[in-house]
Amino acid sequence: IMWLWSKVETAQRNGAVTITKNQVPTPAAAEAFYFRAMLGGWLSCKKPEPHPTLEGWEWYKYTEETEHGTLIFIDEWGEGHEGPGGSIRIYFLPKDALPQDTILLWVMVYRGAYSGEVLKALQDVLKATYKKCVFNAGRGCVKGKIPNHPGLFYHNTPTSEAFQGFTTTETIYDDDGHKRGGHAVSGGWCF
Repeated sequence: IMWLWSKVETAQRNGAVTITKNQVPTPAAAEAFYFRAMLGGWLSCKKPEPHPTLEGWEWYKYTEETEHGTLIFIDEWGEGHEGPGGSIRIYFLPKDALPQDTILLWVMVYRGAYSGEVLKALQDVLKATYKKCVFNAGRGCVKGKIPNHPGLFYHNTPTSEAFQGFTTTETIYDDDGHKRGGHAVSGGWCF
């Protein structure tokens, strides 16, 4: 945190846009933005775009203007050298600042995959949770049967669940107890 704030103060001394700590969105404001971005993006079933720099990957970008600048949400996923996964990042670009002055506020990294009907079940679980503005380590609150998805069960086991710092493993099982998909998830506040 001190390194990032030092970077902002250095930029101010070099003639860049002046920004104070109270102009940077709080964790609570970023969390509320996270819910809006997730509900307006992947969970709304909008078609993702091909990633601009990672071949074979997809991404979704969502932005909102604030009094002091722009909040930027980036969700990107694909097949990496260690298997499927992705990340979600929230940035803040101060008003009148240059793109290189963008501040990383928050990050989530996830590994694992879902497909087909199980992916739709995960979307429904997350959508129900985010509509209630419940973070729960960034994943769903349902434990057990997934409504409207007979034969599928959701399980989320967070070891820490706050927006500022979290770790969890989520899994969807079928009636026979077979794992149908899952994610290992971690992340938190960076600023």
